Amino acid sequence: MQNMENNRLEMAEPAARASIEALLVTIHQQIDVVRRQIQDHMDDHPDLKSQKALLLSIPGIGEATAAMLPAFLSPLTRFHSAKQVVAYAGLNPRIRESGQWASKGRRYNDPVFTNWNSQYSVKFFTTARSLVRCK
Repeated sequence: MQNMENNRLEMAEPAARASIEALLVTIHQQIDVVRRQIQDHMDDHPDLKSQKALLLSIPGIGEATAAMLPAFLSPLTRFHSAKQVVAYAGLNPRIRESGQWASKGRRYNDPVFTNWNSQYSVKFFTTARSLVRCK
């Protein structure tokens, strides 16, 4: 919604600009409230607080990612290795081929992608890319 209103503001007539700017202020305030609620929730629960501190110690992981990862991966005990987390996040696409058959690109009904959560894929990809740059 914030992006949509920013786009409207760029094209708005002068008479409508004040209304759109007021709406953007409200959106920013609500985003700040939700961010504070998430931080307070994580700080009020010792397990989440320790997970957040551990995640923040990794170069390339910031506040938003440190809050998103425990929510997405919870319960963390369901994963027995880092490979399982990578596969769950959809960061390990594989090409399936044999001597006579080759995959024709990404197929979302392929078993490799059936556990892939597209809601978080962009966030994971961005985080992984920033971690690679931090090495």
